[in-house]
Amino acid sequence: MSLAVSILQASIEDLAKIMELENSGFTTEAFSRRQLRYLITRTKGAVFVALLADELAGYLSLLTQARHGHARIYSLTVA
Repeated sequence: MSLAVSILQASIEDLAKIMELENSGFTTEAFSRRQLRYLITRTKGAVFVALLADELAGYLSLLTQARHGHARIYSLTVA
């Protein structure tokens, strides 16, 4: 049996679940709720969520530098 993973751009509605995953994945240097909100809503980049059977399986935040034409992974957490 194969389960499909959906990758979607995160929205503010995903913040609580991303925060839970962040806190379970990092014992030190975890992002605060305020930092995650900023990453989702205001940063120059994007935050994506991975859903497996409609449950959050992970998230990825990317930061972009338009001037240089690159993106870098800022944070990655999986359940």
